[in-house]
Amino acid sequence: MPFEAEIYRRVAREMLEEAGVTCLWQTSVCGAPELARDASIRAVTLSTAGFLSRLEADMFIDCSASGALVGHHGFGSFRSARGAAQPLSLCFHLGGVDTEKSRVLVRHDNERSANPVLRAALEAAMKAGRIRSFGGPWAVWGSTIRPGFVSVNATRATADVTDPVEIAEATALMRREIPEIVDVMRGADPAFREAYVSQTATASGFRECRELAAFHRVTATEFVSDERPADTIALAAHPMDRHLAGSSGQNLSFLKKPGAIPLSALISAKCPNLLAAGCRAGGVCLDPRTGTVHGHRPSRRHGGGDVRQGWTCPQGPGRGNGRRGAQASQRFDRIRQWHDFPMKIRVLFVLALAAAVLFGWWLLANSAERQIRKLFDQVAHELEKSGPENPFQELSKAKALARHVGARL
Repeated sequence: MPFEAEIYRRVAREMLEEAGVTCLWQTSVCGAPELARDASIRAVTLSTAGFLSRLEADMFIDCSASGALVGHHGFGSFRSARGAAQPLSLCFHLGGVDTEKSRVLVRHDNERSANPVLRAALEAAMKAGRIRSFGGPWAVWGSTIRPGFVSVNATRATADVTDPVEIAEATALMRREIPEIVDVMRGADPAFREAYVSQTATASGFRECRELAAFHRVTATEFVSDERPADTIALAAHPMDRHLAGSSGQNLSFLKKPGAIPLSALISAKCPNLLAAGCRAGGVCLDPRTGTVHGHRPSRRHGGGDVRQGWTCPQGPGRGNGRRGAQASQRFDRIRQWHDFPMKIRVLFVLALAAAVLFGWWLLANSAERQIRKLFDQVAHELEKSGPENPFQELSKAKALARHVGARL
């Protein structure tokens, strides 16, 4: 369904304000959420223009593209193996298009919507080495419905979306390829002869990342079946669409009936106050051509984060496998329980502990002082008892007693 982005932005903002929702613009989740004793999320740290703030809530919903909450504390995992995840895309708008001569609306059911003329031209350009890769292309009224303008989804790059360096490199690569793609489109279709780039997306679009460890995982077989789960809360009409990594191909399977989305696929099985929306929900990907389910692997942990070529995402103490991982988990649980106590209780406990340490040190010091006095009194008594008849002999005894005192200390 095409829409005008600026109008949608305004209407959505007004609806949120009318509902009493407080919107924090240009704000993102920073680091791992803070957990309570029952493994629920107590608070999250937010970053706004470089400034950090803390937000507490009774319920959290992860609607992010990368799984900002799902990716921590074992709440989620990676849906596909490394290198098999769907590629990124960077959409852009074109102006100067003769929309009267171009098909700007998505085609009907069971009909691919990619422009066949532009696709043939881009395939030839890729074989000639002008561009590295592409997808689609889809040049339609998507996020714009203005005459003379179209939304284009044609760029494609593979990257690990948990690695900031790979994301930056993939985004830069797609930005460099946009002018070449547009130049190919100008020469291939008369409707695009005067086309120009009016704007590009601010960030790359992620198709696949972390998946919530939910109470139920929706399979492709369930999704296309006639039976609907009892807890169905939404229906999906979009075809099962999977963009293939490392190529311009696409697996597309049209639905005969809307697919059911159950509530149990949106509720975390490990965190009592965490929900997920969109592609973060629990589900598996099925290849329509082979009927096989794509891989599902847990995220790798080391030093408290997902490690991707030297980058560590802060997630708190790591929970690895084996005895060391269990010990780290126990230490983390003890620390988390300590933070559950009110600040006044923690301050009083620290003061009491310091007082106990000082009292013990005072007792030890007094005991050592009494022992030193007793030993020196013994030395004086021996010297007085022996008399001054043989001063060299008395000096030898005094040295022996002094060595004895030093040994005792």
